[in-house]
Amino acid sequence: RWWQYLTIPLFAGAVGWLTNKVAVDMIFYPVEFGGLRLRTYPNQPLGWIGWQGIVPAKAGEMAARITDLVTNKLVDVEVVFRRLSPGKLASLLAPGVDRIAEDIVADIAPAGAAQGAVGAGKAVLRGLDPAQQAELLALRH
Repeated sequence: RWWQYLTIPLFAGAVGWLTNKVAVDMIFYPVEFGGLRLRTYPNQPLGWIGWQGIVPAKAGEMAARITDLVTNKLVDVEVVFRRLSPGKLASLLAPGVDRIAEDIVADIAPAGAAQGAVGAGKAVLRGLDPAQQAELLALRH
């Protein structure tokens, strides 16, 4: 009967491995709630009939806590901003500013008038004298 004694650690190891795999999978998967949404609770993975991974269910709460921890306890935000070079930051952000401004105008302007509004804005900027254009450019850079 020695073979029966030999199978005990093999089966125990297989059961242990399987339960650990299921536990880790339940922590991370499924990303979206799986099951019937009869009743779910905010920031909780368990519903009446169904499951969502623990990490995805609590992602917003965890992100808020990590952000709070980093910005209030680990990093001094003022020191980080003081270390940034305004000129370099402006040159990196400037190319996207025009696109974002055009997107905002397109969202705000009535349908069909967005292109005209953007064109009119560009015409006004081109109509400024060189000193005013240089001043606006200095504000951006």
